[in-house]
Amino acid sequence: TLYHEHTSRVRPGRERTEVVLAAAWLEENHLHNRRRAEELIQSCIEDPNMDSTLAQVAIARLEGRMRSGTPAEKLEQACLDVERGEGGDRPADGRIYNAWAATQVKAKRYRSAKNILRRGLEQFPNDHSLMQAAGKAEERLGNYTGARQLYGSSLCIRPAAPCLVSLALLEMKRPQSGSANVTEVKQLFEEALLLDSRHAAAYNAYGRIVFENEGGYNASKAIFERGIAANCQDA
Repeated sequence: TLYHEHTSRVRPGRERTEVVLAAAWLEENHLHNRRRAEELIQSCIEDPNMDSTLAQVAIARLEGRMRSGTPAEKLEQACLDVERGEGGDRPADGRIYNAWAATQVKAKRYRSAKNILRRGLEQFPNDHSLMQAAGKAEERLGNYTGARQLYGSSLCIRPAAPCLVSLALLEMKRPQSGSANVTEVKQLFEEALLLDSRHAAAYNAYGRIVFENEGGYNASKAIFERGIAANCQDA
């Protein structure tokens, strides 16, 4: 009942899709009705006013739990459908590839994740989130120059706090020069927080780096308190 009341009030698109997917999660995990969960997710895919890409990722994961095959296999099939021009409307971005690559990262198959993201970028060359994920895969494989280039390309397409944080952490771990330039790294964190003042990961990493590299207890504490004041939902 709450689901029907709420979806009638929220605007179409991603927000409304997220409400339906939350209802599907409740059906599966608390009411133990996976069929109803599947119906709700499928309704998002069929509704032109919904975010079909987000729903396709959700249905692939659900089907992997319901039927033979893993979520990774279902996501792989969804990506193959995209490449063949099958399976309904073409997704607007590469989230399906990102979700598939994430299953490989979880299994520590970083080279497989890299190849999946490369395929995604062939389909969606201007997807900034795919470029950031590809950079993270390169970083895990030890290709720090390639990772830095991909992070930079992602930021040129669309500046985003998560990518700035990834770049800042890379600069601390593997600086381009002999030693890390903490001032430049701090500037990257400030840019991230300018874009998203509630990005908890930025406050956590920023505060830790200030404490470890400048010995500034008070300065580090002040950064964490900024996050608290911004109402970040992060311990």
